[in-house]
This record gives sequence, C-alpha cells and structure tokens, in this order.
Amino acid sequence: MLRSLIRMRIVSERAFSVYAERAFMDYVYMDLLNRVNSARSASYPSFNAYYTERLAQLQSSRDELFSLPQNSLQRPEAPEVSIDWRKEQTLQSFSNAYEYSFDGVNWITCNGKPVALQPAEIPKHLWIRVRATDSALSGNITKLTIPARSRIFADPVIEYDGETYTLSGLLAGQYRFGFANSAEDLVLNQTMDLEEGDSHLFKSSEYWLFLGVQKIGDDSSFDSVIRTIAVTIPDSWVLDEETMRARGIPAGTSHAEVIEHYSKRHHEASLTDKNGQQTDIAATGSLLNVDGETYTVVITGDVSGDGEINVIDCMDTTAHILGDQVLEDEYFEAGQVMNMEDVTIADMNAMINYTLTGSFEQDGGSE
Repeated sequence: MLRSLIRMRIVSERAFSVYAERAFMDYVYMDLLNRVNSARSASYPSFNAYYTERLAQLQSSRDELFSLPQNSLQRPEAPEVSIDWRKEQTLQSFSNAYEYSFDGVNWITCNGKPVALQPAEIPKHLWIRVRATDSALSGNITKLTIPARSRIFADPVIEYDGETYTLSGLLAGQYRFGFANSAEDLVLNQTMDLEEGDSHLFKSSEYWLFLGVQKIGDDSSFDSVIRTIAVTIPDSWVLDEETMRARGIPAGTSHAEVIEHYSKRHHEASLTDKNGQQTDIAATGSLLNVDGETYTVVITGDVSGDGEINVIDCMDTTAHILGDQVLEDEYFEAGQVMNMEDVTIADMNAMINYTLTGSFEQDGGSE
C-alpha cells in the first residue's frame, strides 16, 4: 500500500511540473515557481529542476523503506530485435523476463525462444519489452514492423494431359508447391527452381484439381502468399449446357472408357442407351449423366446410333440426301461431319473415307 502511495506521489509531482511548464503566460509561470521556491526555501530555476530533485528524494525514501536499488523505477532499455526472414521469427531469443504483443494491448510472456512473427497479407507490428515486476516498471518498448507477404502477380497456368502436368507463366525464382483436390487440403511439400520463361513438368498418373505454389523468400523477404491454381485438362469432350448435348466422344468409346474419362476429372458419370437401359458403348442418342445433369450423346458420323461409323451410316446418310429417310435431332447433327448447315454428299464422302482409313480427312490425316 505504502509503495503505491509513493508511486502516486511521484506521478502527481510529475503532472504538476508538466502543467506548470505549459503555463501560457510568463507571469503565471513565474508566480507558481516563486511559490514553490518560497515553500521549500529553494531557488529552482525551472519546474524541471524541481521535479528532478523531488523524484530523487521520493525514490530515496522509497528505497530506504523497501531496501530497493536506487534505479528500480527507471525503465529497462528497449531490447534489440531483428528479423530472421527465412524462419519467419526474431533472430533473438527472449526469456520469460520479456513479453511481446502484436497490438500493443494484449501481451504474451516469452518462452526462451525466438518470437514467431506470423507474417500476413498486410503489414503488422511486434512490440517487445521487459516485463514489469512488483518492484520494477516494464521496460521501454521496441516496435518492429513486420512487412506483408509478397504476392505472385504472374498469371500461371497448369495443364494435365493424363500423364504430365505442365506449369507455365511463373517468374524466375525458387518455389514451394503441392497438389490436392481442394484448396483447403493443399500441402506444399516439394520445391522447384525456375528460370525466366521456364515451364515445369511433373509426371503423374493421378489427376489433381488444384496446385498450390509459394515463392520462397530470401534474406530480405518472407515466403509469398500461397497462390492456388485450378488444374485444366485439354478436353475434346464437350458438355454443352445450352443444348444439353455431349459432343466429341470418339466412335467406338466403351462404357468403361466414358466412366474412366470423367472419374479422372473427379466427376460422377453414368451412361445408358436412349431408353435408359444399360449399354456397353457410347452411341449417338445415348444418355450421359455427369454430376446429376443428363446430356444426349452426339458422335460425329454415327447417324445410325450404334456407336460405330460403318457402311450402315453411309447408307443412312445417302438415304437422307436422296429424301428416302430423314435424319432428325441428334442423328442429323451426327451427320453434319463437315459442319455445314445440311447433311450433304460431302458428309457422306467423309464417312466413306472413315470406314476405309479411320479418318474423315481425305488425306488420311487425323480427325
């Protein structure tokens, strides 16, 4: 209790001195100073001089009462604090005689280790000081600015062809990366070094939905913010949500191949014939369900709806051209091999060429 009273007296003496020093007119200042000098039979040239002497007297009285060292009310010096950029912590370790804060309000006792800086996407601050005790004030504060993590502002692209992931569009540097099927599950447990303009290749038979990359920091910067990139697979199989048709599936594609194609892309798929019955092959008119949405399959050249391109399709196309029968809906679209408005002799010739060479192209090139 007595210790608190002495501390209150010191604070009040300081407040009085500050008030007097700020007196707005010289005659008020001098009047107050004269009164103090008269009361104490002294000749203080200023209130700062008065406060310095009173502080020493009060500290001396306190120290005699409690056997404390003369400098116990002096604040300890602010500690030296610097950044270990690669480990994202302070270079110095601090015992439990120190405390730190990230907001200057809530303080945490140090544990004998470096302080983890926890850099974020915006700058923040770290305060460190000697802790207060029953007999000593808390120390002066070192305030350290913690810079924000940098961002990857490039426009990287990751593609997968079923065997190899190709990453392009990153600037030169060292990166940490990892794959996952959700952004929340990304673990960056691999590293790569890129030169300017480089592409990076990863061999894998497993298809992942996301790639996470993080530029590794150096001696003056932290690791960057993690950039999450959706993996894209070049796919000639098109699900048209406007017409609800599935195009681009090659003739002769089995039921199992269709399911595997979408399973690799993490989609749920099923395939039936046009009547909803089990089928072994994808054919024009088949019903393909992907993630709950049903599409009508159109296989270019398969106008007969058996999943193959053969003489029957050539005959049906000829009959349509001659007007002996009419190709409608998805079967008409399947007959538009040359992508013209109608089904013509050119489409029929392309089908004939396919039955002979396996290609719609007259020179036997790829479809």
